[in-house]
Amino acid sequence: MNEPARILILEDEFMIAMEFETVLLDAGYGVVGPAADVGTAMGLIDTECPDAGVLDVNLGRGETSAAVAQRLGNLSVPFVLCTGYQTSELVQRYGDTVPILQKPVDAVKLVEVLRCLMSPSP
Repeated sequence: MNEPARILILEDEFMIAMEFETVLLDAGYGVVGPAADVGTAMGLIDTECPDAGVLDVNLGRGETSAAVAQRLGNLSVPFVLCTGYQTSELVQRYGDTVPILQKPVDAVKLVEVLRCLMSPSP
């Protein structure tokens, strides 16, 4: 039996991180983290080798997930960005190559987006 895909969660709000974890576990995924900051997320990337990521854009203490997004991109690991803010700057930066979900994130939509990200391209 194949192991489930492992999804990195980077989210600084504890309750949202736990909600994401529950949604992903219920959908049959494995969870890496959750991490609440960039340093922890980078460490998890090095040790846990996630298959995809769910990244909150704006983290606490003025930190953003941009460095984690770049690292995952460099490793060809797909990810989805989640934000409660305007997305126009993110759309300019990532175009349509990275899905952007507006908070509050719909659980069904999150799972659907992850399945699309990890399905083989034709």
